[in-house]
Amino acid sequence: MPTAEGLRARLRTLERFDAHAVIRFLRLFGAALVVDVVTEVMAGVWHVHTGKLYPWRNLGIVPLYPASVLAIEWALRAAAGLMLVMGARHAKVLSAAVRIAAPGLFIAVLERYSNHGVLLFLIAFFLTLAPLDVTAPSFGERDQPALGLVRAQLAIVYVFSAANKLAHGFAGGHSLSNLFGSALPQGATQVLSVLVIATELALPLVLLRWPRVGLAGVVAMHVGFAALVPGVASFGLAMIAMAVLFAAPSPSRRSSLALPG
Repeated sequence: MPTAEGLRARLRTLERFDAHAVIRFLRLFGAALVVDVVTEVMAGVWHVHTGKLYPWRNLGIVPLYPASVLAIEWALRAAAGLMLVMGARHAKVLSAAVRIAAPGLFIAVLERYSNHGVLLFLIAFFLTLAPLDVTAPSFGERDQPALGLVRAQLAIVYVFSAANKLAHGFAGGHSLSNLFGSALPQGATQVLSVLVIATELALPLVLLRWPRVGLAGVVAMHVGFAALVPGVASFGLAMIAMAVLFAAPSPSRRSSLALPG
């Protein structure tokens, strides 16, 4: 079990990252981009742009473009995601992927605002701020402030999510009662609601001190969310991807990154 001194040492290296963890993060983020496109296709967004469905939007900044432009947007975002999944070890592929993804996600947010859309954009934007080369011999020994911003975003999401739930009475259990119906009594849904809020507040701290335990908690929570709530799989993948970044740097493993795969 890590000591207090070990935790202080960890805090001093918050912008140092394990190269293998970064590769897994990039691949999971790429998968989140692809799943986000698939989710929009299945949700009928295409019919909004063809006029078949009423084009209600949260933001009206960008005029609703035709379905042909939407097809290009989807293709570029999916391509960027696949590039991240398959080319996370290659600096040039990674650089091209995030530079394709970031503007596409920004336009998508203006067209079809969603909180998880903003999250995907912010991750992609942070990755454009500084080039990454996970195969560089000194990668794990140098500060990576862009990745530090990505990791901080996880804590921001969980803290604000918990605060929003508290402000809107989620702790009372009524939201989960509506979700589960009569399958669970009111008392059980109230306990689960409080547990969800407590978990969101605790996970950033657990990830800092016990990364593997924290990652298991993030995976369990978002797999549960995805099973119960339609359309949140992409958000869950993005959160799991960011949680992976909390793995402690392991310089001794860098040499294996030269291997194919």
